[in-house]
Amino acid sequence: MTGSASLQGGNIVVPWTGEGTLQSAPTATGAWGNVTPQPTGNSYTVPADHAQQDFRVTQLSRTDASGSDAGRRSAPHSGGQAV
Repeated sequence: MTGSASLQGGNIVVPWTGEGTLQSAPTATGAWGNVTPQPTGNSYTVPADHAQQDFRVTQLSRTDASGSDAGRRSAPHSGGQAV
């Protein structure tokens, strides 16, 4: 994930480049789950007063189409009140 979260009008906007599945967790080491519904673009907006969350975008690598974690890349990105 590239980009930095920003505060815009009382909301936190989390941007990224590329394609993948946006996931969130309460901590960077926490239980990751897919954000539902998935955003249709390359940013996700949450209210600034929302509980702290970490975000990542997972992508299947070209060498592993099985969907296993070994074939996924991600970069954590903190959101929530930490901004």
